[in-house]
Amino acid sequence: MASVNLQVGQSVNSESEAETTEPAHCITLRVILLCLALAAFFGYVVPIVDVKMSNTFVGAQHLPPGAVGVLLVLLLILNPLLRLLGRRFAFSRNEILTIYISCLFSTMVPGHGGEAFFISQVLGPFYYATRENGWLDIWQTHLPSWMSPVTSVGGTADLNIARNWYDSLRPGEQIPWDAWVVPLLAWSSVIFAMYLALACLSVMLRAQWGEHEALAFPLLRLPLQMTEDVDHPEQHGIFGRFFRNPMMWCGFALAVSIQMMNGLHRYFPEVPLVPLTLDTGPLFSEPPWNQIGWTPIYVWPMVVGITYLLTSEVSFSLWFFYWFVKLQFIFAYSIGFMPNTLPQALMAEGRTFVHFQRIGAFIGYVAIVLWVGRAHFGHIARRARRTRLCRIQSLSGDFCYPLFLFWGGV
Repeated sequence: MASVNLQVGQSVNSESEAETTEPAHCITLRVILLCLALAAFFGYVVPIVDVKMSNTFVGAQHLPPGAVGVLLVLLLILNPLLRLLGRRFAFSRNEILTIYISCLFSTMVPGHGGEAFFISQVLGPFYYATRENGWLDIWQTHLPSWMSPVTSVGGTADLNIARNWYDSLRPGEQIPWDAWVVPLLAWSSVIFAMYLALACLSVMLRAQWGEHEALAFPLLRLPLQMTEDVDHPEQHGIFGRFFRNPMMWCGFALAVSIQMMNGLHRYFPEVPLVPLTLDTGPLFSEPPWNQIGWTPIYVWPMVVGITYLLTSEVSFSLWFFYWFVKLQFIFAYSIGFMPNTLPQALMAEGRTFVHFQRIGAFIGYVAIVLWVGRAHFGHIARRARRTRLCRIQSLSGDFCYPLFLFWGGV
C-alpha cells in the first residue's frame, strides 16, 4: 500500500509539475485582436511620423520604438491592471512576446525604408517623364495598366494622379480611388507573397542558426529580459527583476535625458542641444583624403547598447569593412580614377565598384550559409520529399514543393 501510495503521489506530483511548467498558449483570440488593432494603428501613424514628418522613426530602427513602447505599456500599465481583476486575465509571457513580434512587422513594414517605396516607384517614372527622355511613351507601351494608377484608367496615362501625389491635391479634388484600387491590390499581393517566402525561409533557417550554430540574436535580449518574470509575479513582484535593477535605470535615465533634450530642441530651439555628431568634412578637405566623402561620427545611445551585445566577430566586420570601403575611395583616386566632385556623391557610395562588391558579398554570404548548413538543408529536402510528397500526391509537385520545404523545416 505504501508503494502504491508513493507511486500515486509521484504521478500526481509529476502531473502537477507538468501543468505548472507547461507553457501558456501564445496565439489566443485576444492576442489576435490586439495585434490586428495595433497593426491598423501603426499603419496609420507610422507613415505620418516616419515619412511625412521625417521625425523619430517609429519603425525604421534596430529596436523599433513603436514595438518597444507597446511592450512597456503591456508590462507597466496594462498587465498590472489586469492582475487586479484576476491573475487569469493578465497576459502571459508568450502572449506578450507574440504581440511584440507582431508589432515589429506592424511598425517596420509601413515605415521609412519599408514597403512605402513601391508607391513612388509606380508614380515617379510618369512624374519625371519629359519629351527628352521619352519615358511616357515607353511606360504607356510596355507597362500593364494594373501596375500603376496612372495607367489603370482606360489604359491611358492620367498624369494628374502622379502630379497630385507629389504636389498634393488641388482645392476641391478628391483621391481617385477607382484608379488606385487595382494597383494596390496587385502590389499588395506581391508584397504578401514576398513575406510569405521570408516566413518559409525563416522556418528553414531557425534550427540551423538557433540550435546548430547557437547564434546570439542580440535584438532578442531586451524583450526576453523584460518579460522574464511575467509568469511568476509572486516571486519577483509585479514588474519583475528587470525594472527593479538600479543599473538599468541609470542607463535608461542617461539615454532618455539626452534624447529628450535633443527632441525638445528640434521643436523649441531655445532648449540646449546635446551634441552627438562630429562632422569630419572640414577635417579632410584636401585630396586624396576628401575622397572618403560624408563620414560623420555619431554617438547613438541605442546603438551603443546593441553593440555591447554583439559578438566580437560581428563588431569587427561592421567597422572594418566600413573603413575598408573608404580606403578604396582613396586608393582609386591615387591610381587615377576620376574624383567624385558632386555634392553628396560619396554619401551614396558613388563608386560603381562598390555596388559590384556588395553583390559579390551577397553571393558569398549565401554560399557560406548553404555550405555551413548543408547537412540541415539536406535533412529538410529529404524530409519534405519523403513525408510530404507521399501525402499530397494529387497536387502539382512544382507548385507545392516550396510549401513542402516550409513544412519540412518546422
